[in-house]
Amino acid sequence: MPRTRLLSLLACLSLLLAGCLGTEPEPAPVAVEPSGQELLDGEVDPESIAEDSNVSEFAKALEEKYHYHDLWRGSLTKVLFDGEVRAASMAPLESPTSDEFFVSIFRTVFSPFGANPTIIELPEGTLVPPETEFVDVTVTWAASPTITGLRLFYRDALSRNGTFVDGGLESGKTLRLPTTLAANDMPHTAVSKWLFALMPHSERGPGVFNGTVQVKIEAHRPDVLFLAPPHPDYWGDETQKVFLQQEVKARRTQVGFFGVPGQTEGFGFFALPNGTIVPPHTRLLTVTLDYENTDPKTASMNPRPAFAYSHANTRGLFFPDPSRVEPGKVIYHIEMTSKMADSPYANESQWRLLVYLDSDSPTAQVSRFAQVASFEGSYTITILGERENL
Repeated sequence: MPRTRLLSLLACLSLLLAGCLGTEPEPAPVAVEPSGQELLDGEVDPESIAEDSNVSEFAKALEEKYHYHDLWRGSLTKVLFDGEVRAASMAPLESPTSDEFFVSIFRTVFSPFGANPTIIELPEGTLVPPETEFVDVTVTWAASPTITGLRLFYRDALSRNGTFVDGGLESGKTLRLPTTLAANDMPHTAVSKWLFALMPHSERGPGVFNGTVQVKIEAHRPDVLFLAPPHPDYWGDETQKVFLQQEVKARRTQVGFFGVPGQTEGFGFFALPNGTIVPPHTRLLTVTLDYENTDPKTASMNPRPAFAYSHANTRGLFFPDPSRVEPGKVIYHIEMTSKMADSPYANESQWRLLVYLDSDSPTAQVSRFAQVASFEGSYTITILGERENL
């Protein structure tokens, strides 16, 4: 390919993928030609970022180049999910010790009809690739008095609220969902932002879904792959960054697994500020909780805030042991791996953070959520990241 044509192509595709970085509105997709093995192996810009005098020494050492992400393995289709799905239980789950807790929040809060949605999440490691043009969903079930019909909800990577598909599904008939680059998942991550749900449906009165269905979800692309720009340099010449520092007014009275109604504030799940991510090449996170508890009722049990997290490439929830606990302070050290970081193209983090109430109460030996404790005061959470050394 002539040098001038290649550079023009790279410029066009840089604009295409700028939407992933949140710097430009979504442009129309641009096709990369040719196709076949040459396309899958990729062509790189002969003038790499390492030769640019405007980037840091750390970025130069990485020698980032324009590159392809072939998540299709040479195919024009990709099966995202294919398996049996059983109707959700009628009662939401209570214990926030597994990823099912997040599903229970969706079931309890989101459903506008009071019915219990059946959530379908793509397996970890399965993404809706950037080049996806449409997603096919096929739901098949046998005629049964316990399944009156089904309705589909889905949420893509761009929408926070998602979409209910009008009308009910027809068993065995494929439903086609158009999508765009901005609504698809980003490379360099393992957890899809896409989510699907099945709702009971009926044209005559309340719907019923109590059984098992077969669900197949498949992505399709044209004969193109997109050329990705070099990864942004999030570190520059810095070796440390504060990802979060926030003071929180907090109170909680807890007996066993349950908090006293109206007595919980500042404890629960929260996210990093929009635009802040845990970037690639983060080696260590130091999480510090500086707190003050002015409630004397259970002071002998040492009630204190505690920290848990879900990193960018899993839906699991992790409870690290504190590195240090002292009056008014709890410190955690989280050793990072490359798979835990956010996508270099992300403009918001996929990390989920949990601050919950911990104590030295006897019931806490049974479960970290079975506290007998009270807290009234505030805490400051600080998350400091340290960069790896090359």
